[in-house]
Amino acid sequence: ANVSLLTILDGAGGVILPTYIFAKWKRLFACQFRDIAGAISVDIASNPMTPRYSALNQPTVWPAGNTFAGTGVGGLPGYGDEFLTGFGEYTDNDGDFLMLLTNRHLYAVQEDPNNPLAPFYISRKGAISFGCVSQRAYVSLGLDSGDAIYLSDHGIHSLRQTQQFGATQDKMISWKIRPLFRTLNRAQLQYATGSYFREEGVVVFAVPTGSDTYNSLLLILDIKGNPEVTAENARWFTARIKPGTTSGQVTTLFPARSATGKPYLYGGTVGGDVFRFDDTIQSDFGAAYESSFQTSWSDFGVPQKQKTIGDLYCQMQPVGRYAARLELQVDYGARTFGPYSVSLPVPSDSLWGAFVWGAGTWGKTQDTNQQRIYATGCGTNFSVRVNRAAAEQPFYVAKLAGRVAPHGVSRGI
Repeated sequence: ANVSLLTILDGAGGVILPTYIFAKWKRLFACQFRDIAGAISVDIASNPMTPRYSALNQPTVWPAGNTFAGTGVGGLPGYGDEFLTGFGEYTDNDGDFLMLLTNRHLYAVQEDPNNPLAPFYISRKGAISFGCVSQRAYVSLGLDSGDAIYLSDHGIHSLRQTQQFGATQDKMISWKIRPLFRTLNRAQLQYATGSYFREEGVVVFAVPTGSDTYNSLLLILDIKGNPEVTAENARWFTARIKPGTTSGQVTTLFPARSATGKPYLYGGTVGGDVFRFDDTIQSDFGAAYESSFQTSWSDFGVPQKQKTIGDLYCQMQPVGRYAARLELQVDYGARTFGPYSVSLPVPSDSLWGAFVWGAGTWGKTQDTNQQRIYATGCGTNFSVRVNRAAAEQPFYVAKLAGRVAPHGVSRGI
């Protein structure tokens, strides 16, 4: 049977349909309204910067006057180039907050139960820098954590860190993976989704990358044993979502328990299917994927000086009869030089299986080889990345060294 539980009207009495709904303080909150034909509502009582809320303890009753902001009243700006993208919640030592998410800012709302005519107000926290792309991409770490992780057009943020440092990009917790973040499909980022899987201690975001029109990459933030996530200590991992499968159209992630009571991270798809991540059944053993190694960024003690890096010396154990690739990255990934091929073939003789005992040399197949890479690059800081994209083709990096000199000086140090 078709049952309509919510009937929300705009100022002219027309039915409007919300994009986002959120439950808190014994009420329902809704925003981003469209009319029956699908057009965005611009009515003063339902425009894209106006949140609506239901009557207390009556989620099916939506009085016309139960709105706030939308015209600059209550601390929110009027509708212009800023619009609501959903709701969230947050709790710290200052209280319990409903978070109004917009494309530009986050606004913390508090309840005033003693004022029935105006029960909500923007808290003294004011507008928090960096907005959120959608309600699904705002992940609360729990009412007792005092933090939330959310996704914006600029990066991934800790709400606690953003309140402390404001719009400081090198304090974003995605700072370490910003070259990867630049590859995300910004036109589809509003469909990204995230969740907190408490049992494993990870925050997982499903995001579109490259030209993909679906969420094709998992960004996994490991926060287990980390009481305060910062740009410096954030631990990131990635996993690909295989296209063309049920999970390839993932639109939501959520933790839940199975019929046996075991916790899993579940996902939902645009077609209405539900799946779960199960590491006891699914694994990537035997699958081809890229193995990579990257050094930390180094400015050689003089961050303000331009430097030139010349020849690189790479010591590696044999990786088989194939070549690994070496790249020189400059200025936090702004420029890349290479790739340069590092070919280290294994010697043909071997101890095991030789026709004459002792004909081979023990350990020769594990000798560490050194190659000189005629690389070049100029910048303030550098990082070296070695990778190989194939199955069962490992490599071992023993040492990386290079000739570095102040820019314009011909002799290295």
